[in-house]
Amino acid sequence: MLNSQQLSILSTELLDASYSNLLADQEYEAIAALLNDRPVIANPTAQPDVSRTFSWETFLALLTIPERLAMYSTYGNFANDLRRTLEADDRGEMIALWDAIKTVMVPTTVTAVETAFGQLVPDATWAATVQADSRATNLGLPRVTPADVQRVEQEAA
Repeated sequence: MLNSQQLSILSTELLDASYSNLLADQEYEAIAALLNDRPVIANPTAQPDVSRTFSWETFLALLTIPERLAMYSTYGNFANDLRRTLEADDRGEMIALWDAIKTVMVPTTVTAVETAFGQLVPDATWAATVQADSRATNLGLPRVTPADVQRVEQEAA
């Protein structure tokens, strides 16, 4: 239920000529629907880039054969720890582990891994369209009911 200030705002809004015919026909539900409608608009926020998913398989493919073998034979649980961070997409932990292991990698591997790890891709969760605020919201009103519209019209008469 709208308070007196909200009813005053609604009363002023209903003076707009675009509601005249609907009010004359007592189409309170249609007016409420117009006021509550949230149109779909182009997303005003540009699509951001996010870090590309970096899998264990991607990582291994960038290593030389001797480096792959060393990951398992020389460095104990390091390979499993690194794989776990990649599967969890825990970039902070992955970087910490990478900073430790890259000291024993050849420079071309270090460059390849850091280049691949730094790649960005468009955010797949971004939506091209979003719902805009309703006219009621823009007026500072909660959801308007047909009864609210009818009440305002009756009080104005």
